[in-house]
Amino acid sequence: MPPSATCSTTIRTSSSRSILDADDRVGAQIVEVLQHLAGSGNVRLTVPPREVELHVELEPEQLGANGLQAADVLGTLNAAYHGTVAAELKQADRSVPVAVRIAGTGADPEAVGALLLRGRDGAVTRLSAVAKITTELARSLVDHEDGLRRQIVVASPTGADQVGFARAARKAVAEKVSLPAGVYLRYGGAAEAQAAAARELLMHSAAAFVLIVLLLALAFGSSRHVLLVLLALPSTLIGGVVAVAVTGGTLTLGAMVGFVALFGMAARNTILLISHYDHLVAEEHEPWTLATSMRGAEERLTPVLLTALLTALALLPVALQLHQPGHEIEGPMAVVILGGLVSSTLVSLLLIPPLAARWLRPSAATGT
Repeated sequence: MPPSATCSTTIRTSSSRSILDADDRVGAQIVEVLQHLAGSGNVRLTVPPREVELHVELEPEQLGANGLQAADVLGTLNAAYHGTVAAELKQADRSVPVAVRIAGTGADPEAVGALLLRGRDGAVTRLSAVAKITTELARSLVDHEDGLRRQIVVASPTGADQVGFARAARKAVAEKVSLPAGVYLRYGGAAEAQAAAARELLMHSAAAFVLIVLLLALAFGSSRHVLLVLLALPSTLIGGVVAVAVTGGTLTLGAMVGFVALFGMAARNTILLISHYDHLVAEEHEPWTLATSMRGAEERLTPVLLTALLTALALLPVALQLHQPGHEIEGPMAVVILGGLVSSTLVSLLLIPPLAARWLRPSAATGT
């Protein structure tokens, strides 16, 4: 899969506090498994597990003894970690706030306890003298969906085969990760979307194929004409498959769209030849021989080659950017079409004429 694409695994449980850690444990195991897969790229948890948090508990008696109020302490802590606006810089089109922060503060209780507080009488007191400062593990975010707690593992594979990586990831997770009771997985992301789009494309292509066959039968009125057109379609697979193999690609959604487009181009070339053959026999009364079929191919050579050349020139820049980010769909599609144009054009001009001379005899051409 390209760097911009992701596949994700959602781990879901009930939101009971006793099993809040279950998602984090399973998520960490899945991250470890995916990191060992080839081409996994960046693998991470989107919801952070328990993290170290600083806990400050003020002591009212000590605050009063040092002339401090809770608001004074909270203001100092806010300035230490978030800063406080001390001034504004006026510019022509906007104002830029100037924030002041105490440098060097972190989650270390000793460093935080050393913060100085100034009471109402001017006396300076350390924060540790008026508060208990501890660290503890806590959750900064609890993510839910449909009333269930979830943890999301996101992987950004570096390869182009998203579906293949998702299949390998599912297999590895199933073999190496044991799910506790109440925890289940749901897979999603670009790989699942691509698989769904591929299934939809195949269904639509099958429906379009059936409709095209019916239209060809109505147009030609001969089963031999229709079979000859359909015979030319597999020729597009030869060049397309070779082009994909040479470029080191895989059968992505873009490549599948390219094959569908090639089927239409190959069918157009064959229909163009067959229609001209019928014209030569029916209108110009040429004898139906191999010489006639070769003449028809020669007379249709220019439009067939011109169509293929213009299409190739338009797609060549896209194919050259195959492995660049942002060209994950049109790049493989252009490569497939370029390879298929070569094979389908050669088949249309070299293989179809002798086949037509043998199959489309005068009786078939005239419908008698």
